[in-house]
Amino acid sequence: MKESWRNIPGYDGKYQADMNGNVRRVYKSGKTRQMTAYHKKTGRGNGLIVKLTISGKAKEVALIQIMAKTFLGEAPNGYVPYHKNGCKSDNYIQNIAYISRTELGKKTGNKSRRQPVAKIDSSGQIVDVYSSAREAAKQNYMSYQSVNDRCNGKCKNIFAPDGYAYAWEDKEVLSLIHISEPT
Repeated sequence: MKESWRNIPGYDGKYQADMNGNVRRVYKSGKTRQMTAYHKKTGRGNGLIVKLTISGKAKEVALIQIMAKTFLGEAPNGYVPYHKNGCKSDNYIQNIAYISRTELGKKTGNKSRRQPVAKIDSSGQIVDVYSSAREAAKQNYMSYQSVNDRCNGKCKNIFAPDGYAYAWEDKEVLSLIHISEPT
């Protein structure tokens, strides 16, 4: 397959991208240099970033944004680029498409790491179930870390300061917990 490089919009032919997700710098002499994308944890998760310069100022740009603008054009209002297969390092153009923020939330929101938490009294009975450790902490006026540590078995005393034990509801931990009187 023949490589087909396209100019990245907004950089006056200074940078180009190909369909495989590669970026290169094009110098005035005609020589080119392959750019190296690197991982950077952003507010939206991990993604590949490339540092591009315009008007003497360096700017970090997400590789998915570069690929989408270069090959798919500007995003329609309210739409964002996403990886069809969910792999953020796979920036082949066939893996990138625009999607509305709402639809993206529906596709990726169910993959959150939230787990239900059970509140257990000293007799071993489940008193309440919360949608997450944060919710359990908020409802019981405790820190998230306190609930999380107890659910993960990182505390010597299984009872929290409120006199209850906390465990991940869908884990076998519930059946294995041997509740004794709080000290």
